[in-house]
Amino acid sequence: MATRTDSFKIIKEILARMEAQMDRPCMDWSQFSADSLGMSMPHWVRIMTMLAEDGLIRGFSYSGDESAPRLDIGNIRLALRGLEYAAKIKAGYDPRALT
Repeated sequence: MATRTDSFKIIKEILARMEAQMDRPCMDWSQFSADSLGMSMPHWVRIMTMLAEDGLIRGFSYSGDESAPRLDIGNIRLALRGLEYAAKIKAGYDPRALT
């Protein structure tokens, strides 16, 4: 089971990987998939849902069961708020204090 700290590390990694792809015409979602991050699909879906609900990413939704979701990520992208959050983490801010 992932700890809260692990979840913040995963969030940081997802945002960094999305930022690294901003010059591409479309995101290669396999770069921040559950498999590429070494985590379970339910945990990944919950984290991506949190990122979307908090306005850090756009274009993510799912339907069905979290363990076998039908993903809608065709237009997934980093939102301005997510870019700002990632920049603060890079600058050394503790992500737990950035809410």
